[in-house]
Amino acid sequence: MEPIQVTPYLAQRDLTGGHVTIRLTSANFESVAFRDGTVVLPFYNCFFERLTIVNEEEIEFKQISIAFFSCILPNIEIENITTKNITVGFYGSLVSGKIEHKNLIALDFNNCLTLSSMFVINVPKVQISYTRENFETNHWSILLTGFLQMNVHEIVNKPIRYHVYNPKVFHLSSNFDYQEEQFKPEVTIAYEPGTDHIETKIKGTSLEAFSISGSPNGNVSVENTRINSWYIYNFSPDGNVSFYSIEPIILSDKENKIGIHNSKLDGVEFDNVSFDSYPIISFYRTKFSKAIFTSCDFPEDYKTFSKFVEIENVHYPDRKPKNYDKAQYEIFLQLKKAVEERGNYYESQKFQAMAHDALRQIKSISWSDRLILKINSWSNNHALSVKRPFVGFIIFSIILYILYLGSIGRIFNSEDFDPTLIGYYFSFIDITHRIDFLVGKEEFTVWTLLIDYLGKLVFGFFIYQFITSFRKYGKRA
Repeated sequence: MEPIQVTPYLAQRDLTGGHVTIRLTSANFESVAFRDGTVVLPFYNCFFERLTIVNEEEIEFKQISIAFFSCILPNIEIENITTKNITVGFYGSLVSGKIEHKNLIALDFNNCLTLSSMFVINVPKVQISYTRENFETNHWSILLTGFLQMNVHEIVNKPIRYHVYNPKVFHLSSNFDYQEEQFKPEVTIAYEPGTDHIETKIKGTSLEAFSISGSPNGNVSVENTRINSWYIYNFSPDGNVSFYSIEPIILSDKENKIGIHNSKLDGVEFDNVSFDSYPIISFYRTKFSKAIFTSCDFPEDYKTFSKFVEIENVHYPDRKPKNYDKAQYEIFLQLKKAVEERGNYYESQKFQAMAHDALRQIKSISWSDRLILKINSWSNNHALSVKRPFVGFIIFSIILYILYLGSIGRIFNSEDFDPTLIGYYFSFIDITHRIDFLVGKEEFTVWTLLIDYLGKLVFGFFIYQFITSFRKYGKRA
């Protein structure tokens, strides 16, 4: 273990070492005046295979800031922090390791990559940011080749992984334009019950993966963020939670998914979330009928809505439970109730239609009920389509009218075409017409009567289906 003698306001540059220890004692700060706005212990262009920061005694100093600029730190440890005036920051550095201590004031990561994963536990304030104003495209080439002759392409393309547990305040942000985004981290954030949480805010970033769990009692806000894989597990928030303007990273070649499992989403706001852009969305043992869905994009038909599933592990979509169809039916009913509570009757009807299609897949449903659901799906898409019953009425009425004329010998014969038959078509489609509206009863055949009564039945069916779908916006006052 190699100790480093620290001197306040003296920059340490171009250091290398194996297991390096930075030990903070009150003796280091005796007779030193605090300088506001200046880093107390700065390190530049250093490579430490293992870094340990230790503080075992109280230090009388306003604030001790430790900052690493353009450093390679693949194994960071911070332990035995006694004084409560220390902040640590990493800027344009390669980091990994474990930082766990509630006595730290804050941690700051700016434009950093990770070799494996960065674990941050019980640190009150954590900030991760990506800023273009202090980023140079050749920065990593200079840094890596200068120390280790490392494969720059391999390191830059490794996943950036942060695991943050029980922060009071967590901020994650980026001001890169979407097209030029250089960093796409994977972020896990979790809150133990009873954590003194104040705020979690994620804004303007592109995330390969985002996972949130636990019971935060402060405000959680994720907005204007692109997320490829999004996981909400064992999540029962006590504070306000909102997800605004969320969509996947379109240019990514990875499989996008949303997994919401074992969670209670009462009052959680989903605003302008592009659910239709994710190939699979799993709701497993989750209550979300009281969640708030506003201006969200949902799929338009049952085939694409089949991406809404209830499976235990979203990574294995083929492992479906025995009651999969019934669970999917319940998902649509919960979504229907959620959007209906917001007065969004348009989406509510869509979810009702999807629920009926899912209900038809349940094997325990009687064949007659499945037949009714199938006919309703075909005829007017469960009261969503005006076009289907209208087109069906026109097609069937023309076919039946031609058959009716054929049964009384007024068509397909050697006589000239009678143009008045076009006008009689409108009498035929009137379901109250007399049976002898065109010819006397003496010219009827069995087929004539059969076609006439069948026509009235079919026309009445399509008229009812048309009126039902036409009044879909008038069903609720």
